[in-house]
Amino acid sequence: MQDTQKYTSLTEFLRSTQKGPFISVYMDIEPNQPVEKTSITLKNLVKHALEVLQATWDVDNGDDYRQLIDSTVDSSSLWNMGNNINSFGLITNGKTIFVQELTVETHDIAMATDLPFILPMLLDYQNRFEFYLLGISYDKIRLYDFTDRYLKELPLPDDAPKTLKKALGDDIRGGETNSVSVGNGKISVHGHNDTSAEKEIDHRRYYQIVDKYIIDNFGNDPAKPVILMGLPQNMTLFKEVNKTPNHFSEFELDLNPTELDYDQKIEDRIERFKQERNKALLEQDLDEIDKARGAALISADLKIITSAIHGQVDTIYLAQGVRIDGRILDNEIVDTTSSRAIHNNLLSDLADLTIKNSGNVRILPEDKLNDKVIAKLRYTI
Repeated sequence: MQDTQKYTSLTEFLRSTQKGPFISVYMDIEPNQPVEKTSITLKNLVKHALEVLQATWDVDNGDDYRQLIDSTVDSSSLWNMGNNINSFGLITNGKTIFVQELTVETHDIAMATDLPFILPMLLDYQNRFEFYLLGISYDKIRLYDFTDRYLKELPLPDDAPKTLKKALGDDIRGGETNSVSVGNGKISVHGHNDTSAEKEIDHRRYYQIVDKYIIDNFGNDPAKPVILMGLPQNMTLFKEVNKTPNHFSEFELDLNPTELDYDQKIEDRIERFKQERNKALLEQDLDEIDKARGAALISADLKIITSAIHGQVDTIYLAQGVRIDGRILDNEIVDTTSSRAIHNNLLSDLADLTIKNSGNVRILPEDKLNDKVIAKLRYTI
């Protein structure tokens, strides 16, 4: 059996794996569908891809591909993904393989191509919304991780400022008990300093400690921001003391973290956040295209292929769901008539080349682009 190296990302797989042909398979997973039915659907898709492989490439049989796919799928958690996973995709050249659980729905696809077919995976990465959720009360915090559509509470270590009392210790001002000795007999008089001003100071100092802890321990990934959850007055105060707002999302959850029955509220609000985020990103993409067009950095013709091959593309914008039959040959010529070309999507090849050369790929709704593909160049040519 060939080495089944684990790749941490699609980019790593693309840059590490050069020689095809590749089989790419994508499949939707119906909720509560029996494993046997899912397995049969997958086997049929793989069978189709192998038939195309043998018919269009110099491959006597597809045993290496089939065995690698079977062993990888059987040994993975693919069949235990749960109802929150809509689909998955796999890409292999018979020697190495990359499998990705997807959070977006996709059509059942089976292809055999010179370069990996990656557009569904790119759309999935583009639509992923991962973050930390920081629940703040007056005197305690709770921290959650939202990854792959799963929200789970993170256990905070002993050194974390889980409560105001733990964070401030003996230095609590509001509500503390004071002992004062008076008179010749040193009589002890006990009293409570319980002014709202002192409590406000404690509140502010506690949030300063929380802010520093969160940034030091969870602020290293700009792509995974922290969303605040709490009562409006608490979130307002936290933002006043926050020193690094760029690590916090503009989205907020005005829910009381001390409540227990709010899972559905959080889920509904997260879905709204995703829609708002995707809308903002689309507007940002269209604005970037306009700016690049004004700076003569836009290309929307076949010169894009040459630019992508030579690493001159900063960002390529593709129309979602569009297919252009064709493949790029070594001499930068586009083949559109061979059987291999007819089974290939040229737009995926352009995306593959752009990523390998450290460029970006964005997939936009077809009605938002005037062309099927637009490239923003790194410099004028």
